[in-house]
Amino acid sequence: MLKKPRHLCYVDTIATVSPSNGFARDYNINWKYPLGVNRLKDLFGLNVVPAPNSLKGSEYLAKNPQARAEDLIWAFANPNGLFIIQDWYTHGYLLV
Repeated sequence: MLKKPRHLCYVDTIATVSPSNGFARDYNINWKYPLGVNRLKDLFGLNVVPAPNSLKGSEYLAKNPQARAEDLIWAFANPNGLFIIQDWYTHGYLLV
């Protein structure tokens, strides 16, 4: 049965993962990830935890699909019940 998640609350912890690419750490846009993290913290009071491999860059993650899968497994298996947000770059925006 599908379990509907509760709403995010102040001081909840979310995990950022990069299941399709690692652009969040690439040199030309790596400034956007901390900006998004700071906005989540400042505006919503959320704690942000990157998945272990999510910030290793697109070159590393392109060569290591197992690392991307491990990040998703890590996030879903985390006993702290993390919420999960994909960090990805599209059309000039880094969505965190």
